[in-house]
Amino acid sequence: MEKYRKGVIKTDLSRRIEKVRVRVLIYTNLFRIEGFIYVIPGSRLIDFLNTPGDFIPITDATLRFLAGEKETLQKDFLALRKSNIILLMEAEEDKEGEAIPGL
Repeated sequence: MEKYRKGVIKTDLSRRIEKVRVRVLIYTNLFRIEGFIYVIPGSRLIDFLNTPGDFIPITDATLRFLAGEKETLQKDFLALRKSNIILLMEAEEDKEGEAIPGL
């Protein structure tokens, strides 16, 4: 990377890593989260979790409270602390486009 004036950083696009979008279901103590993560093609979800850093980025996220509340939260982006994850699985879509757990 090269620095330019006023803090603008130029990146070398040839060094970008190709990633694919994967729909996932994530459970924490408080929420069921449906959303998308971006992984290197051919990698496993465990490989994704084992990457350096404390947080994982999730896009197009829907958060549902586990404790009886019907309200859902919609977020374009959220960063979830890895240590809060109880369960992470790839999801499939049903006919209405809702996420269902993959088997």
